[in-house]
Order: sequence, then structure tokens, then C-alpha cells
Amino acid sequence: MEEQLESTTDLIAPSNQGPISMVLLDQSYGAHDNQSFDIYLPEDRNTETTPVLVLIHGGGWTTGDKADLDYMVTELLDRFPNHAIVNANYVLANLPEVPAFPNQFIDIDRLLNYIETQAATYQIAPRFGLIGLSAGAHLALMSDYLYDSEDRIKMVGSIVGPTNLADPFYLNNPTFEDFLSLLYQTNSGESYDGALANLSPITYADGDSSPTLLFYGQYDPMVPPSNGSDLSDRLSDYMISNSLTIYDGAHFFNWAPADIENMYGQIEAYVSQYLNATAVD
Repeated sequence: MEEQLESTTDLIAPSNQGPISMVLLDQSYGAHDNQSFDIYLPEDRNTETTPVLVLIHGGGWTTGDKADLDYMVTELLDRFPNHAIVNANYVLANLPEVPAFPNQFIDIDRLLNYIETQAATYQIAPRFGLIGLSAGAHLALMSDYLYDSEDRIKMVGSIVGPTNLADPFYLNNPTFEDFLSLLYQTNSGESYDGALANLSPITYADGDSSPTLLFYGQYDPMVPPSNGSDLSDRLSDYMISNSLTIYDGAHFFNWAPADIENMYGQIEAYVSQYLNATAVD
């Protein structure tokens, strides 16, 4: 018999978030404190028609917390009342003991594996749409393009996510190689250029990639819009549905309200088209 969800101190029933029947906070998908997530479960959910939207926070792979995206959870609850919403943490980089890569890619894969094993308990469908912000978008793209061999991820939204670390924007930055060394311990004999390629979602984009939304700022000082256009071109070469929007702003947080609304509208359209099928392909 499947385990049943019971009321515990981890559960709250919000009164102001639409038809949400249960919220489970700080659920563990691994032994580390940061291997945790919050999940928002709607009423009338079931294992066929209740897919999952997963939010992945940013912070340069070294900082940040799922609480940083609580405002986006609220927005998604309003727009997707029939979906489960997951807001995820992952283990932050702390070299030399804890590199970001590939650990953080593996964390997101472990998260999806755990949620899939609990699908009957949660009464949700293990079909995922991933939406990441900045470093979290990089993790979302890598999760789909490299790790999702079972095609559980049906669409990805990259909000100012690095896609091509070999972009001249990074290569011409004399401090970027030092920064990379804080995130990744290169393999023996691996060149700097090789490491950049190995860590870039664009390297793995192919005909098996999921439909992808790309949102960037024209004047972003951290992630150039060329990262969006390069990936869009590659996905188009493989005839993968994608949409690139470059807004008149910098790194997301100063985008105009109309641009933010436009972004959410595009996410709604992709979720409707690619995530809401009632059967796994």
C-alpha cells in the first residue's frame, strides 16, 4: 500500500493561494541539508493530469536559497492552479571540498528521481517543466540536455541562464578562469577550453532536447544575450521548438513590469503546449 500523506509540522494549508490543499516544506531528497525542496500540491490532483513545475534558484552556484524564489512560487500558483509546484535547493559550491560541477547537476537529477518515486504518494504525474534563474537556469538546461535520458522533462525555461561558457564574453574576461576554478576541478589533462565546453548546455543541445524558453537582458553584465541567441540557433538547427526574448534591461531584476508579464505569459503558453499532455510520450 502506498504511503499516505499525513498532517505534520512540515505541512501547512494556505488560505490565500487558490486551490492548494497541501504544502510540504523542507522535504529531503538527500542527506545534505541543502538537498531539500518545498512542494505545493493542488486539490483534485492525480497521477495522470497533475504535472510538476520545478523552480531552481540562482546565486552564481555558490550562494542563494529556494526562499529567493518564493515570490515566483506565488505567481505560478496563481497561473497554474492545477499543477504541483516544487521550489528546490541544491548543495552550493565550496571549494576545495565541494565543487559545483558536476555535483549540482547530479542534485537536480536526484531531486527529479525522488519526486518520481513519490508520485503515487503525492498524487502527481512525474512530468516536469523546469524553470531556472541565472545559475539555476544553467542547471535546468544541463539537467534536460545531458541527464534526462528518460524524457521526464517536457520543457525548460531559462531566465538569464549561462548556456555557452566559451562565449567571447567569458573568454575575454581575465577573471573568469579564476572564477571557474572556484566551481570546478578540471580532470587530469583537461584544457580550459575543454572544461568550458563540458560545462556548457549548448554542447549537449540536440534533437532530444526539450522545448526551451530563453529570456535575457540586452545589457546584462553577467550573462550576455549572445548566450541566448547561440543556443536558440543550435536548437533551431535540430528543429527543437524554442523562443528567445531579449528585454531592454540587465540581469532580470530590473526588467520592466510589462516584460515580466510577457515572460510569464510565454511560460504559460509553453506549459499548456508541452507539459499538459495526459500521457508520457
